[in-house]
Amino acid sequence: MSNRTLMRVFLVACVVLLTPLAWAANDSPTAPVEKKTRNGSREKPRPQSTQTSVAASASSANWEVYQNIAISSGGFVYIDSNIDFSSHDTVAVAARCASATSAATSMDSVDFQAMWGVSGANLFAIVEHLQGSKFAWWDAGGGTFQVYGPQFRLVIFNNGSSSITLDQVTLFTSAPQASAAAATTATGNSN
Repeated sequence: MSNRTLMRVFLVACVVLLTPLAWAANDSPTAPVEKKTRNGSREKPRPQSTQTSVAASASSANWEVYQNIAISSGGFVYIDSNIDFSSHDTVAVAARCASATSAATSMDSVDFQAMWGVSGANLFAIVEHLQGSKFAWWDAGGGTFQVYGPQFRLVIFNNGSSSITLDQVTLFTSAPQASAAAATTATGNSN
């Protein structure tokens, strides 16, 4: 990952983490303020999220489905999972965008960021990043993230010049580790 990409991820993460704190003061978003970059040029403020959180359309103990997620150009949305990941190793994320029918309309500009919350922490921890440009197909792709806490937040960024609608985003994980350990003990198998 290039230094420019890392800096961009860091700056976006700061916006994602600090914006809710600014909103809490008066229950309304504060107006974006232009900032100066290191070289003295003006940086455009990042647009506010069009949706702060997306609700699951279907779920179980090990998976959740989110549908019709519209993200404006330069915008982002949050997905706060209701799954308790404290007994899981990984979470898989899969995305589908039917309108991405060519390289020009692909999911190359969509990025996914894994954030984890733990009891007693005021902010989510940013851990891993998945780039839509690395997907094998224009209209679909995904990857896995390691689990670092019980509460998972997926932030989806649209870094492109036009809005995009993800038809479906699915989060899923394996059965909890405790269940697998109990099955091993019951059968007497250790492999």
